[in-house]
This record gives sequence, structure tokens and C-alpha cells, in this order.
Amino acid sequence: MLAYYFLLKFYSSFSSYDLIVIRVSGQNAAPLFKFLKASKLTFLGSRNKWNFTKFLVSKDGIVIDRYGTMVTPLSIEKDIKKALEEA
Repeated sequence: MLAYYFLLKFYSSFSSYDLIVIRVSGQNAAPLFKFLKASKLTFLGSRNKWNFTKFLVSKDGIVIDRYGTMVTPLSIEKDIKKALEEA
């Protein structure tokens, strides 16, 4: 369905599925997620409990902290503001 939409809207013939799949776990995980997970380990090691794990990264690419799936962005507002002030 999505590929059909792209074909009609943008006259594209690429596979839209290839554009939206980013692996976050396993051997085929994207390098970015491998780096993020290895930078801040949890009780699960480098594994994510679920896809909604959040990472706070400095402007220099250093992982400041890692937040679980149930943590809302609003609840880490103080950490985000602090990171922005230090930037």
C-alpha cells in the first residue's frame, strides 16, 4: 500500500520498505544503535527492552544517558535542558 502511494505520488519505483526499516537489535542493527547501546549499558547489557528506549546525546556525540521505555520525554526535561546549557 505504501509503495503504491509513493509510486502514484512521486513516480518512484524504489522499495519504500527499504527506506523505513532500521534495525535496532541483532547482528543487522544499524551502527548508530550499536554505538548508542554499547555506550550506556543497563541490567540487560546492551539490549533494549523495547523499541522506545531513549538516548540523550551531547553535541559531541557522547551518550549522556539512556532512558527506559516507560520514561517520557517530559520527565527528562531537566536532563535535556542541562545538556543544552553545557553545549
